[in-house]
Amino acid sequence: MKRSMQILLIGALFIGTAGAALAQKEFTYRTVATDLVIPWEIEFGPDGTLWTSERIGIMSRIDPENGTKKVILDRRDIVYTEQETGMLGFTWHPDFPDSPYVYIAYVGGKKSNFWRVVERYTYTNDTLHSPVELFRLDPAEVYHQGCRLDVGPDRKLWVTMGDSPGVDSAAADSTLIGKILRMNLDGSVPDDNPIPGLLMYSKGHRNVQGFTRLPNGNIWTSEHGNVTEDEVNLLQPNGNYGWPIVQGMCDDEEFEKPYCDSAGVIEPKWSSGNNGTVAPCGMQYYNHERYPVLKNSLLMTTLKNGTLFQFTLNEDGTDIVAVREHLQRSMGRMRDVAISPDGRIFLCTSNREPNTYNPFPLVDDDRIVELLPVEDSALAVYSGPDTVFTRARPGDEYYFPVVVSNTGTASYKINHVWDIEGDADIHNAQWRVPVVVAPGYSYGLDCLFQPKTEGTFTSTIRIVTDEIGLQDVILQGSTTVGLLKPSADTLTDGCTLGEESEIIVPFVNVGTDTITVTGAELGGYNADLFEIVTVETGVIEPDDVINVRLKFVATKPGAHLCEVKILSTSYRPATCVVICKSVTSVQETPAPYQFAIQPNPSIDAVSFVMPEDLVGGEVFVYDVMGALVWSTKVTSEHVIQWNGHRFDGTSVPAGSYVVSVRGTRGTSTMIMQRTGR
Repeated sequence: MKRSMQILLIGALFIGTAGAALAQKEFTYRTVATDLVIPWEIEFGPDGTLWTSERIGIMSRIDPENGTKKVILDRRDIVYTEQETGMLGFTWHPDFPDSPYVYIAYVGGKKSNFWRVVERYTYTNDTLHSPVELFRLDPAEVYHQGCRLDVGPDRKLWVTMGDSPGVDSAAADSTLIGKILRMNLDGSVPDDNPIPGLLMYSKGHRNVQGFTRLPNGNIWTSEHGNVTEDEVNLLQPNGNYGWPIVQGMCDDEEFEKPYCDSAGVIEPKWSSGNNGTVAPCGMQYYNHERYPVLKNSLLMTTLKNGTLFQFTLNEDGTDIVAVREHLQRSMGRMRDVAISPDGRIFLCTSNREPNTYNPFPLVDDDRIVELLPVEDSALAVYSGPDTVFTRARPGDEYYFPVVVSNTGTASYKINHVWDIEGDADIHNAQWRVPVVVAPGYSYGLDCLFQPKTEGTFTSTIRIVTDEIGLQDVILQGSTTVGLLKPSADTLTDGCTLGEESEIIVPFVNVGTDTITVTGAELGGYNADLFEIVTVETGVIEPDDVINVRLKFVATKPGAHLCEVKILSTSYRPATCVVICKSVTSVQETPAPYQFAIQPNPSIDAVSFVMPEDLVGGEVFVYDVMGALVWSTKVTSEHVIQWNGHRFDGTSVPAGSYVVSVRGTRGTSTMIMQRTGR
């Protein structure tokens, strides 16, 4: 029987500068938009929609009510995406839309030469066009971009900069890195900057990703620390914020204090301290009656602990008097926060980048969500299993979740997950706590089964939550498993153009227990061209083979592929990629474009050799499920390099991929194989 308990949550509070306990009102959220690719900035636009930049190189307008997305700029032809690069911050001209200009920062170029740039675009007919370059840092690096943009009441464009490349000069007046810049709207140096002739407004910054301005003119920023000491700073003209000599407070007697005294270093108003970092990102000032508990506060999102921080300010907005944390790790990494004119609050996640953690990304990541209040009298309903069963073969490391849910109307918080007894081969792996489980949502706590020998293994974990006591879950793992695998990961067959062909795809039970097969399904790039004729279902004994028979009719020459997935009780999914190459002795119409993939198969980088008349065309790489992995436009360089990474910078796994080349004459495709090391 599952445990279920109704509880009244008072809400947890993290005390900061104020040092006194305060009541905290809870929040939950609703999903507004899904399936974004690493959104970096969200801002509530003058037209009432959420303007959004995604690091892959696109900007969109998103309806905050129903999530409808309209792409208004696509610069994937020039935006460079690796690690922390991509399309980043943006802002509007102060007279928008009468002066229809939008300022955008991104990293562009290729791996051999890329740069950080700020451009001004013109917005007409729901499209951003006609870029004019205002600022360029060449060369750039793949990390620490900064790149929050703002136009203030002074009608100046403010740009935050990271410390790359060249961390050692972040505090030197002679460089642009590690600075916050202030420029005229045409990119020139204002006459009233702190130092005449320089764009620099402040210096000694490591990586400023949050920038917000109070109605009284005070400017607050958030800044990434190195291994410790993230910072929230009150900005001062010509201020030195210490990096790279000082992190956080000037509390090191031997090195930091002498430098702070001599250079006039300004200490942060808040620091994450010496115990680690939270990776602070977007920041906005909130002072609306819609949520009184948040009034006169800075709201800051974080990546590492996926939290919305609330920094309550004093009356004149010059100091932090209380710190509270909301929705810790409930939706993974949080990148930015946006506030509508009527006080609504929107957040975006950043779970499709390389630094994500289990159980993210979820199937609908990345997301934009709206923060919603929870009534003080709301109840949380905790639900979790008594026992979780899992299986793996000896020598395998198999991660599995313990899913806990909340069907109530208030949040609850998991403070710890402990291993309290049992076999070490199966245990809790959830070290990221606390975790807030919002109303109507579930969270998969990370567990690991890593048997070294045959057998059955048991342990007990304890979930420690606010107000509801201790919840114990028994983990049971067995090495007696049914494991279905295809005879080969990729099966290649031939067929004749226009004729029906039958393809047999075999799978074998390589485990030590029976498997029940209930059917099969097709997916992938050309799945609509294939048809399942028969599937051998039922109980499959160890070492037995089942076959899936497919029917295929080629309508054009070339290679066609689909993925066959078996529906079964196998503890790991069983899939096989089928590639059918169609040939004919009849005169064939040549493909619109002849191109080459070198090498194919490949392990690392690969070259696409394009025909000379394809300038202005595009190259697309899809996985077998038809999902776009990477794309670029064809310029005058006819040999295009691809490093084997997705838009978000992560490497693609071994397998089969479709390379599609499109131009004015049509589309040509080839199959590319990626092999493991």
